[in-house]
Amino acid sequence: MRGLGLAVGLVAFGVLAGGCAAERDGTASDGLRTTEQAQTVCAAGPTTKGIDVSHWQGTIDWQKVKGDGIQFAIAKATEGTSFVDPEFAANWAGMKQTGVLRGAYHFFRASSDGVAQAQHFVQVMGPLADGDLPPVLDLEVMDGQPSATVIQRSKDFMAEVEKLTGRTPMLYSGGFFKSLGNPSGFSQYYLWDAHWGVSCPNIPDAGWSTWTFWQYTDKSSVAGIGNGSTSAVDGDEFNGSLQDLIKFASPGVGGTGGTGGAGGAGGTAGASGAGGSGGSLDAGVGGTGGAAAGGSAGAAYDAGLGGSGGATADAGPGAAAPPLPAWFDSSCSLPGPGPVRDGSGWLVFATLGVVAITRRRGARRADGPSRG
Repeated sequence: MRGLGLAVGLVAFGVLAGGCAAERDGTASDGLRTTEQAQTVCAAGPTTKGIDVSHWQGTIDWQKVKGDGIQFAIAKATEGTSFVDPEFAANWAGMKQTGVLRGAYHFFRASSDGVAQAQHFVQVMGPLADGDLPPVLDLEVMDGQPSATVIQRSKDFMAEVEKLTGRTPMLYSGGFFKSLGNPSGFSQYYLWDAHWGVSCPNIPDAGWSTWTFWQYTDKSSVAGIGNGSTSAVDGDEFNGSLQDLIKFASPGVGGTGGTGGAGGAGGTAGASGAGGSGGSLDAGVGGTGGAAAGGSAGAAYDAGLGGSGGATADAGPGAAAPPLPAWFDSSCSLPGPGPVRDGSGWLVFATLGVVAITRRRGARRADGPSRG
């Protein structure tokens, strides 16, 4: 028994120590490398095809585009502080009418004020509706400005767009971003990565762990496009299924939870009604919980908030989990057959081995020497 207990304790300790080492050397427990080790990121599952366009494609037959399997498109709206793409109004309306999920982008001029450019862009684009993709900053030229100026004006643009639209904007860039020194302060925005001629893109080493959209070519051929100065068009992918894309483009608002039952005098409060589901994007809000317990957490695509007051909701004042002991290293975790298990389970396992040894030794002191 002592040998068994000792073996159990040593195995548990070894597994725990090994699991910590695997995470701390930069290798995730599922075998995927972290962004510190590699910046080539492939899609996690299915992808959805799309394009991006401007006046260079001329008049577009969006019905034919839709029929060719294109599910989304992002059209140029503005540039600098005064230019408006002459095809934007037609493209914006045509995408909506044919069921192509639509987005708009602004070509950034680093020689102009970022806030003024953002205001011009939002004014031309107009209010975003459910089903519209996040607004995009196309960052790819220096305009003779120092890197620090380009970076700051870009940040000013993003902050102003987010304030004016209530939507988290997206950054389009690629190798150009690296030429700026992979600046920090942008990874809170969605990434649309430009990298042509590869099977999986290299993303900027600036805090992102994956891409949301990927421009994989500038020579895609799509039905309905070819009346302008070029018949080629940029080809893009969304990192997810069509259903994922629809959720991503639809912030939405969750439903309202039922009313909780009345508690008895001095007794326990009644159970609450179920909370509504949360929205799909960063601004989605979950349903309101009942009197005793809150709604369930929102099924968010990216950062949607769960139901208010729910025990599992991000922002609700639900029952707090008991605190971990001060000696527990919360950065160490190991995979389980379902949700990830924390390292405290393995410590308990190791402790049981030590207890088994101690109890066996105590029994031997009472019964006399072991006889084998």
